[in-house]
Amino acid sequence: MGESTTASIGASAIDFDDSKDPLIVIRFSGEPIPLDEWSSLFTRMERLIVRGQPFGVLVDARRGLGASAAHRKLAADFIKRNDAGLRRHCRGVVTVSSSALVRGVITAIQWIAPPPFPDRVDSQIEPALRWLEQQLGRRP
Repeated sequence: MGESTTASIGASAIDFDDSKDPLIVIRFSGEPIPLDEWSSLFTRMERLIVRGQPFGVLVDARRGLGASAAHRKLAADFIKRNDAGLRRHCRGVVTVSSSALVRGVITAIQWIAPPPFPDRVDSQIEPALRWLEQQLGRRP
C-alpha cells in the first residue's frame, strides 16, 4: 500500500489512490467503465478487507460514474459477498457528486444491497473528507 495506482483501459479509467491509507480515494473519469476494469476495482477492495485493518473510502464521482445495470449488480454482489468483512473493517464510504443521476445509481446499489458500513453522499470534497476522517477516528 501507500502508492497511487491507476487502472485504466482506453479512454476510461479508475484511479485507486491508497497513498493516504487507511483513507482510500477512488476517482472515476466519467467515461464508461469496462466491466473487467470494474471487477478489478472490487478485487482491490477485497484485498483491503482481507488485510484486516480499518479503512475508509472517498469515491470522487464529480466527473460522473459510467455505470450500467451490470456494473450495479457487480457492486451489489461485492457488498453481499463481503458483508462481514466490510462491517468489521470499513469505517465509511463517502461519494462526492452533485449529479442526481449518480446519486440515483448509488441509491439503486444500496437498494439491492444495503451497505454494511456508514455511507454518505456529498457535493464537495472538503466536507466529505472531514466526515471520512471522523469515521476513521482522525481529527480533521
